[in-house]
Amino acid sequence: MKLAIFAISAALGLLSGAASAQVSDPAEPTLPLWELGLGGVGRVSTDYPGADSYNLRFNPVPYVKYRGRFVELGGDEALRLIPIRTERFELGFGLDSSARVANRVTAVGNVVPDVDALAEFGPEFIWRAVEPGGLAGGRLPGQLELVLQTRGVFSVNGLTDIGYEGSLVRPAVRYRQFGMLRPGSRIQVGIGPLFVTEGVQEEYYEVAASDGEPGYDASGGYLGTEARAAIRFPLTERITLFGGMTATWLGGSVNHGSPLMKSDWDGAAYFGVTYSIFQSKRRTTRDR
Repeated sequence: MKLAIFAISAALGLLSGAASAQVSDPAEPTLPLWELGLGGVGRVSTDYPGADSYNLRFNPVPYVKYRGRFVELGGDEALRLIPIRTERFELGFGLDSSARVANRVTAVGNVVPDVDALAEFGPEFIWRAVEPGGLAGGRLPGQLELVLQTRGVFSVNGLTDIGYEGSLVRPAVRYRQFGMLRPGSRIQVGIGPLFVTEGVQEEYYEVAASDGEPGYDASGGYLGTEARAAIRFPLTERITLFGGMTATWLGGSVNHGSPLMKSDWDGAAYFGVTYSIFQSKRRTTRDR
């Protein structure tokens, strides 16, 4: 929790500092329409919400970025389709995923099934409640957004074994600031609750009775409240640093009594770098 507070405080400090920075013309195309290159990201996180052990992963990844009018690749999500986009409202469909979880043991020694890799796909509604530059009487740059994600969740075990597990709803209040540190930079903070149906909660918290030990029947509903902070900073036109932190309060979760819910807090942090080898000559103002 202290790490999340520090990250959000640091982001807000950057916001106030950037308010006095020189602002580039938002109508001037500054970013390549597409980029191809290489990257790497390190991440420390729990295996699933409420686990009491953390793992560290580092993955080299291909860097693919496309900032299209109706299609976006790379960034916060692997893929976004945007059929409707106006100055104040946006409707998109996003695709994202999480890694497989294995070797789970409850507090009473029960060995429980692995969690397959999960993929999320579904609509996202964004309403810009305050125009860019309209916060605090124009003294605070950036935009305030109300966001609602609704996603179907699918277990993935190979290319042919894909099953529907349930859905999630993620409303949030989000603040974003683009291009104030330098063109292509972004600072973002947000907070909101997470609601998940029974099928997905069972993947994480269901425990079958065994050897006289009682099981646990997971329920759908409120999972927790997430606070997020993230930053992206281009060192050069081709090298970009990015990072972020998430803290989730799980107190009050409908499955707080599960022996697999071992902590009231859940957290994650990541840091990475990308190197853009190929870039389009065509430029755009679109960014997210």
